[in-house]
Amino acid sequence: MKNEVVLITGQRGQGKTTYIKNQIGIYDRVILFDLLGEFTNYDTAYNLRDFFKMLTEFKKENFFNLNYYNPKTDEEDFPIVCEAINRLSDIMFVVDEIDYFCSTHSIPRQFDEIVKRGRHQGLNLI
Repeated sequence: MKNEVVLITGQRGQGKTTYIKNQIGIYDRVILFDLLGEFTNYDTAYNLRDFFKMLTEFKKENFFNLNYYNPKTDEEDFPIVCEAINRLSDIMFVVDEIDYFCSTHSIPRQFDEIVKRGRHQGLNLI
């Protein structure tokens, strides 16, 4: 698995989510943070309790796609999921609609750790 950080930008309807869905197929171990419910065809946890239960089961696997989608997601869920990601290696972490959680002046500390140091532990980021 390559160690890379990929940022995809564009206006609505430009094909960003479609591109991400195509990229997911080339990685063996993927965790998605899905704000809009666009990736629910993957194994999906709808709350943090189920996410951590599924993550514990999947961590031992060589191949998995785990999606976290909670229609009631608030800003507190994202750093908690990022903290869990920081403890892993050899995965692709996909965050759709990152602008909900980050701005040009603010980024959650847990996500900042993934961006800055994740590639050293095999964390890829889209």
